[in-house]
Amino acid sequence: DTGAADTGDLRAALGFGLRRSSRTGSAAAGAAKGLSWKRPASSLGGDGDADDSSSERSGLPRFGQHGSVQRARLIDLGESEAVFQKVKAYEEERTVGTAGGVSSAKADPLNSPTTPWRGILSSSAQNLAVFDSSILDGCDGFGEHWKKSVPLVITGLFGRLKEDWSPAHFLLRTFGAEPVHLVDCNAGHETVTSTLAHFVQAYYNAMFSPRQPEDPPCLLKLKDWPSESSFSEKVPPEFLADINNAIPSTLKPYMIDGPLNFASYFPKGSDGRAPPDLGPKVYAAMGYCAETKTFTETKMHLDIGDAFNLTVHVGDPPIDLPDDMKAEGLEGVSGAIWDIWKPEDKEKISQLLKFRAEEMDVPVSETPIHDQFYYINAADRARLKEEFGVVGFRFVQGLGDMVVVPAGAPHQVRNLSPCVKVAMDFVSPNNVHRCLELSEEFRALPKSHQFSEDKLQAQAMLYYALKAVLLPPAAEQGGDA
Repeated sequence: DTGAADTGDLRAALGFGLRRSSRTGSAAAGAAKGLSWKRPASSLGGDGDADDSSSERSGLPRFGQHGSVQRARLIDLGESEAVFQKVKAYEEERTVGTAGGVSSAKADPLNSPTTPWRGILSSSAQNLAVFDSSILDGCDGFGEHWKKSVPLVITGLFGRLKEDWSPAHFLLRTFGAEPVHLVDCNAGHETVTSTLAHFVQAYYNAMFSPRQPEDPPCLLKLKDWPSESSFSEKVPPEFLADINNAIPSTLKPYMIDGPLNFASYFPKGSDGRAPPDLGPKVYAAMGYCAETKTFTETKMHLDIGDAFNLTVHVGDPPIDLPDDMKAEGLEGVSGAIWDIWKPEDKEKISQLLKFRAEEMDVPVSETPIHDQFYYINAADRARLKEEFGVVGFRFVQGLGDMVVVPAGAPHQVRNLSPCVKVAMDFVSPNNVHRCLELSEEFRALPKSHQFSEDKLQAQAMLYYALKAVLLPPAAEQGGDA
């Protein structure tokens, strides 16, 4: 239990008085399902029973056998211990020093707090609000800007992190043998099943990415990890504490248990309803593939809630970029390219997506932005500006940069280099109306649609937040209100 949420700030945001309530709420995730996975004796982490029957009973692939979820294929990737040794050697070669046999991210010149922020790209049509994390401690610069419901970037957070977030340490040593579903961006964003060890190997060096003789190499992306349990239940507690401690004080009210996060008022297990798991979650991806000239990317979409997205590790910058990206000054840059538009631009962007779907003869729903089928390129961005009068924000998210995205803001992301990000959702008072509108949109999608489920439970969340503000503890206990 994470304790009571302070409703004073929420009352002020909603126009109520400052009388406080002791109503307890939590944003913790639902119960973990767990994986009945037993590591082979040679796997990372040492001793384990090589019991093949356990993987058969759990429906998981045997170690070293990886079948596609959406298409049938086998990928032979070798043994986990060999994977770890290759990654370990690679890390030692590219870093200045090591700690305990595993390279320290702090010693990595690509992952140091002095890495400069590249900022807004020359092709960006709008100026982006950028705050250094040091100036947000003890002031309300974030809150004043956030009232406008426009995206912003907070820089300089990597120097505030104390833990080693490199995949070789954070993912490989502890969870290497764990089977995971990965998105292959070189195969139409189909899903393949592998292990974290093999993913980390490909993350560090694309030459180790799995491939079939006649297919391009897999370009892999890990999303929403851990998927079967909450971050706090899965990951050692020092990592969650590390994120919480790195966040500037002015953002704390919007965090997991902050009083300006409506999700914090959702009682755990109330009325048989599990609270939504709003993170943190880990997103990790390989970078640009020079062989196929493709990127790991998240296509145009929008989120039903507000979101923080922090980069905690980056890999080597890409080589042999397309000329148009070199012209943007992206040569030698590690990180991810973001395009974000304002929430009020959603309908016009949806119109463009419908035009493109018709031109491509691709079936889409009535709200194609929810289908996540298309990445808006430079020609389409110019078309948006000329035909619809819509311009967006385009920038590079570097190491230690946190992008804050308002609910309903259309956005897309391309990873220049391998990246590890930690993201969490929240629901702020000034955007809750948009969350409710989007909940209805998602509910109206066909039942077979991948996003038709109301995972946010926005209406229930608002109910519990208002109940905490309006109903004093005495009234709940049968006393005078």
